[in-house]
Amino acid sequence: RSGEPHRVLIEAAREASADLIVVGATSSGPLAAELLGSTADRVLRKAACPVLLVRGEPRMPPRRVLAPVDLSQISADAFRCGLGLLAQLAKNEPLEVRAVYALSFTDALQHRQHGELSPEEAESHSGEELRRFVLENQPDAAFEVETDVLSGEARFEILQELEKRPADLVMLGTHGRGGLDRLILGSVASTVARKAPCSVLLIPPDADLTARV
Repeated sequence: RSGEPHRVLIEAAREASADLIVVGATSSGPLAAELLGSTADRVLRKAACPVLLVRGEPRMPPRRVLAPVDLSQISADAFRCGLGLLAQLAKNEPLEVRAVYALSFTDALQHRQHGELSPEEAESHSGEELRRFVLENQPDAAFEVETDVLSGEARFEILQELEKRPADLVMLGTHGRGGLDRLILGSVASTVARKAPCSVLLIPPDADLTARV
């Protein structure tokens, strides 16, 4: 089949009603940790189903999964879809999933300026919201999901968390609260896809309509 590689992949996935596209990240050169191949990058921006970006030697099924969320409805849809895919991959193997929410300095400051919550109270409140989010969006309790609140900007905190607690896979939506056009990767997803030391499962906003999990 002829044509640009990313268009061929996306069209083939559409025709096959694929639940998942698997592509490799750039794996050589001095900037390998920060670059995607052009085909992978374009697939991530245009695919309608989840995309598994493979980096290094992937462990399948993954044992440790980091799942950043922002508590929005778009993030909830991606989280549910991702857990369904993980359940298929795990096949009764033990799986550790850790959902994290980054409470940015700006969010904490807004709470304080409005006299609503102190920084400690804001973190505690975010922790409660995160636990509720997981309970409402975990489809069948096939495995336990731990939760944790990180303090700082999401894209930086996620990468630091991966340094402190290495994971086999990062699972997150391609878009967050703002939504934006489906062809534009969100800043968090873009940064994590390029700089995460492990494989990344990226889930677009409409994946819950196309992935039968």
